[in-house]
Amino acid sequence: MLPTVLFSLALVSCTVGQAQVPTLPPVCQEYSSATNTPPLLKLSNDFTVDVETVSVETGRVTNMIMYYSQSQNMIRLNIYDAGQKNDLYFYFADNEILSFDYTVGRGTCTVLSDLKNQPDTFIVGGIKDGKNAQVPMTVLHLTGQSGFGTNDIVLSQQSTGTARGMDTITFNSCQKWQFGGQSAVLNVTHHFSYKTWQRPDTGSVPIMIEIVGSALLHKDVTTIHHYYNFFNWKESVEPFVFETPSGIICQGRAGDRPFPASPSYIKFAGEVIDRNQGYVRYVEELYDSDDDVVVMRMQGMQDIGTTGGMNHFTYIRDYDSGLSYRIDNQMQYCTVLNITDDVTLPFDFITSNGKVKILTPNQFFYNDGTKYNYLGTRNVRGMTADVWVAKTTLLTAPDQEAVIEWYFAPPDVKSWNDGNEYYKNGHFRIPVRFRAWLSNNTESMDMNIYHVDYTNIMYGAINVRNCYPDKNSNYFQIIIDGAKESVMQTNLDMFKWNAVVSLSKAAGVRMIRIADLQVYYEQNDAILEFELLDAPPYSGDSSVQLPPPIDLDTAAYNLENTIANGTLMINVYDPNTNQISKPLPVRKTAKIVPSTGNSNSNSDSGYSPGSMAGLGIAMVIIGGAGGGIGAYFLIK
Repeated sequence: MLPTVLFSLALVSCTVGQAQVPTLPPVCQEYSSATNTPPLLKLSNDFTVDVETVSVETGRVTNMIMYYSQSQNMIRLNIYDAGQKNDLYFYFADNEILSFDYTVGRGTCTVLSDLKNQPDTFIVGGIKDGKNAQVPMTVLHLTGQSGFGTNDIVLSQQSTGTARGMDTITFNSCQKWQFGGQSAVLNVTHHFSYKTWQRPDTGSVPIMIEIVGSALLHKDVTTIHHYYNFFNWKESVEPFVFETPSGIICQGRAGDRPFPASPSYIKFAGEVIDRNQGYVRYVEELYDSDDDVVVMRMQGMQDIGTTGGMNHFTYIRDYDSGLSYRIDNQMQYCTVLNITDDVTLPFDFITSNGKVKILTPNQFFYNDGTKYNYLGTRNVRGMTADVWVAKTTLLTAPDQEAVIEWYFAPPDVKSWNDGNEYYKNGHFRIPVRFRAWLSNNTESMDMNIYHVDYTNIMYGAINVRNCYPDKNSNYFQIIIDGAKESVMQTNLDMFKWNAVVSLSKAAGVRMIRIADLQVYYEQNDAILEFELLDAPPYSGDSSVQLPPPIDLDTAAYNLENTIANGTLMINVYDPNTNQISKPLPVRKTAKIVPSTGNSNSNSDSGYSPGSMAGLGIAMVIIGGAGGGIGAYFLIK
């Protein structure tokens, strides 16, 4: 708990009397209700003010800032005392107080529920109607209950006085304060600014509250003489002042919300900001657990201060085959490795027997057994985002515990994904930021996430032709009858990807072996040209026991036979459904030209496993595309 708070009687320690049954001396008596109550001044419904608390009897000064918002139904006290900083957040709508102590590391949070029965609630004048903050005058203890039974505070006649050398309007009252097993009878004098003085604020604002009286604290009768000086009154609060600190978990908060659904496909780009090491990186990633494929594009470690952007290295992981394709886009080199022989990426899940598989969607978002707490809303790049925080172990740093935060745009945000059925039916959210703090680090590694894409347009993202320059291949040309150019050009990339899926199934190979699909038109027909690649090396890394991939001759025979039988259908765009859903037959004849490779290439990524793991801390969810590797012959 906080060592000191506004109006806290715990500041007092000067004992003047003690008895077995101590009683408070008659410091004052409650004013008669017949007293002519003066007209009260009007204060803003939102304000920020600096407060200096002075305990005369102990010689102690505490500084704090009060943020009050009737419109947001919240109060925050930012407290500085004895070299320590603390925060109290009063969430009246949720009926709880969040108490933050910043003594160790990033800080700790304690949730105090049931505002009505919390001693700290007295500090801000109590709770109104069981769910609302009190009006400003009650927060300042000028109005509200006097403490003598259920009576309201009765004020003396308005008069003039002085405070800090300024003329003031004053109100006097006798009040009995009781909270936390403590009680006090006090003469209370409120000083407000006088209208004849020129001030930076408008109207009359609080200048000082002075209390003099006696308190019963821990069976001791104690004198009290406190001043509460108000400075820098502003009739507003900063937009984000009620956002709780990042990187701190408040266990047991009210109003918790379930973590968003985890998609099996997502693609987006990210800006990685490492405050601990002072660098910025840009990456793109594609995650597709349905097809057991991921793609990551990034800069090299040596690319700082260059203009090459993120398109230096592309990593393609095929978890079904257990292979990693590492492509240097600048040098046009490619290396094919077992996944376990390559650098570890944030998507790699190594099983107990040393096999590798792709992370599940929930593992991808660290939602596999992790307890998330809803943190509220934050402003991210002009967007209001919902935030969830959790404590977990990062896959890229399994020996360290981390606190992570996910920021998601609200469900009603408009984006180019709005027309996508997968996005809508899955009720997915758009991630906009990811943050991670290792152990007790005070600085985080952040990922600003953008260009989020749920449309599953993967054509061009996966192209490994340059990885097999010395391998044989077959060039195919097929014709789809009745596929008009005016219709085909609608969402062409989506059509290409669906065509790749259909062709790979017909050949009995992974999609990755259908390369460089091109589409041309002749009258009302579409001509598709592509390359069928030879079998990749066999890897024993896959967690699924699969037979070695079929060779080129077998794959070509499967595809040619399906075409000749007239059973190969490829979906094209259907204006009636606005989807790639209309099946058209492939003409029963196909042109096939064999090709022989003649070279071999190799390259290194420039990343060590350690540096990749460090970068991966913030790359737990990213999206991107490779593509555009190599040039091919046109078959006519």
